[in-house]
Amino acid sequence: MRALLIGDHPPPYGGISVHVAGLAGLLRSAGWDVRILDVSRPRKASSPAPGVIPAHSRLHVAREIAADAWRGAVVHVHVCGHNRPSWILVGLATWLARAQGSQALVTVHSGLAPAWLDGRGRRWLARAACGPAARVLCANREILRALRRCDVRPGRLEVLPAFLQGTAGTPAVPPAAAALRDRCRPLLAVAIGAGPEYGGELLLESLERLAARLPGLGLCAMGAGAGGAWEVRARALLGDRLSVLGELSHADARAVLAACDAFVRPTLADGDSVSVREALAFGVPVAATAVAPRPSGVHVADATPETFAAAIAAAVAEGRGTARPVPTADRRLLEIYAALGRPDAAFVPVRRTA
Repeated sequence: MRALLIGDHPPPYGGISVHVAGLAGLLRSAGWDVRILDVSRPRKASSPAPGVIPAHSRLHVAREIAADAWRGAVVHVHVCGHNRPSWILVGLATWLARAQGSQALVTVHSGLAPAWLDGRGRRWLARAACGPAARVLCANREILRALRRCDVRPGRLEVLPAFLQGTAGTPAVPPAAAALRDRCRPLLAVAIGAGPEYGGELLLESLERLAARLPGLGLCAMGAGAGGAWEVRARALLGDRLSVLGELSHADARAVLAACDAFVRPTLADGDSVSVREALAFGVPVAATAVAPRPSGVHVADATPETFAAAIAAAVAEGRGTARPVPTADRRLLEIYAALGRPDAAFVPVRRTA
């Protein structure tokens, strides 16, 4: 059984690339022959990992998809869904797979996708791109509703968060985070990407309101957005109680989560944050905005400084606990792949989602 995964592959580390790498490991452990078509940009300076093919043009992408689909591979394309190139990639993957008599899956990850799809031409593009897909997996229900408005057939849509059991475990804590943990209580962790949707400003305004209540508060900030002007403002507020860690490997990011007293997710748009689920699995309390469905146990608040500050305070007051059972996508993904891997596969029944 063959599978071709199309999407970003680490480095850099982000929601899609982490999921693609984890899914590849899951499928290989189940006996699948997996190749990854890495379409992330810019071109990586390092050599690709085994089984990973860097693709830097649509012609190259099309050639690899056609070749693997001709060999009977299940083609699974992972996209953010909030720009035109992602839907062009979906259409390229699904229609080439159909032309070669193979099956195609689509996963849409980004919480920005519903807003982007609010336009007639964009809805038509998504509908055409998803037309040949056997399944379209959505990180949350808002994405599913947006694709229903695009007239993607409901029987092929399913909500399936991107959290995989393979991401569990407690790795070693990076030295910078360990040093801050030794002298700050409470110690918070946050992941801030390069876009405003990650809520860096909201977090700073919320922490300003907590400064008097939590004078020993420290912050480990991960991600490409935790620098520049944001770091200057954060440093003015927290001083040496701030550790800006930048881009981390997935293992190191999980270690930071496991070492902190609470994880904060101040996003203004979200798909389904893997980091939120990972923190819960480590027994770390979480404060997150209500812009996306959150797992049970998260302290959820509106995206305003007052309410989000209150959610952070509640998460800190809760304190660390034992690891929580967090539903994962492993079993359902293997069910879908098993169905599509059959020679007579044409359709995968939808499993009802809450």
